[in-house]
Amino acid sequence: MTSFPISKTLCLVATITAILLQEVPAQISITGSGFSYTQDFENYSGTNGGLPTGWSVTFSGAATYNGQGNGSSGTGGVWSYGVPSDADRGAGALRSGTPGNITHTVSFINNAGSIITSLRITYNFEQWRYSNTSGFTVSQTGLGSANVSTLSQNGSATGTNGTVTTIPKTLLLSGLSLANGATFSLSFITTDVTGGDNGIAIDDFVLDNITLPVELVGISAMNENEKVIISWQTASELNNSHFSIERSSDGAHFWEIGAVNGAGTSFDFQDYSFTDKNPLPGKNYYRLRQVDFDGNFEFSKIIMVEIDARPTTKHYPSLATDVINLELATEIEEAAELLIFDNMGRLVAKHIIEAGAFTVQFPLSGLQAGQYVASLQGQGIVENFRFVKQ
Repeated sequence: MTSFPISKTLCLVATITAILLQEVPAQISITGSGFSYTQDFENYSGTNGGLPTGWSVTFSGAATYNGQGNGSSGTGGVWSYGVPSDADRGAGALRSGTPGNITHTVSFINNAGSIITSLRITYNFEQWRYSNTSGFTVSQTGLGSANVSTLSQNGSATGTNGTVTTIPKTLLLSGLSLANGATFSLSFITTDVTGGDNGIAIDDFVLDNITLPVELVGISAMNENEKVIISWQTASELNNSHFSIERSSDGAHFWEIGAVNGAGTSFDFQDYSFTDKNPLPGKNYYRLRQVDFDGNFEFSKIIMVEIDARPTTKHYPSLATDVINLELATEIEEAAELLIFDNMGRLVAKHIIEAGAFTVQFPLSGLQAGQYVASLQGQGIVENFRFVKQ
């Protein structure tokens, strides 16, 4: 049997006791889609064991619980910050004179019965005592590669001790794949800049389990040999029927040029593409209209691709007797109209050009001799030319 010197035994007991005195983390249960958790730390005492369920505080060095205060004290340790005699408090810490980090952690477990794909996190960063830029560094465990650094916040050296400065922080995490039964946590580490004497706190913390019908990761468009390839990717989909691809010549008025079926419900990345075989000469604006099975829809952002201007048709002869011949540069996707106007601007004839046509002959038998303007009009096509009927 191995024996230890009394001094080492006492040291070991003291260490174990110190660990046990630190608050043990519990887990807040996320019970379904639309679940929202709110913590305002009302009546938080700032004492060991006083944090709400699911929250814990740990120290990498010695630290003390100092109870309630408003930042007027420079004593380092854990604090409940707030206005005296006010029930609204914040979970606070002050690093001054306390070696090592002070870390507040909140822990969750997914009991929603399904995979969690999106979370929204908000809280108020509060500063009650001012010395330098010491603040919170926020990290996570259990959420894969999700980046939560935007929740971190530096403090300020300028302010009146005992008076709060509040900075709202928010973050939307999408593309998650948190399995049912999985756990995760967020940690707020109180940083120490040159012996920081900043009193800071977490307040009005909110975590929402939200469901985005379709999480669109990105959309892009590329000109390849005078054709435009539109590509996009989704991180997850819920009841997604299809995507309508819409095009515009001015960025304001759009019409549908095609559709691509969605994946229904998916929690995997999905890649999509659509080719516009007949883009407009000049600027082409594109957007997606994502449509759910119930008919609800949302628009994507608008992207633009420019195509070198080119003639849509060739027409001959300029001096005609019986017919005007049209040669289209590309096959038209939808029926178009060829409108004939006399030199007074009056519409005198109309000819329908069927979808899929490349060449068209327009008879002039009903026209009197004279000068005319022909206008070819269709989906994204407006082209005018003159001819003379002899």
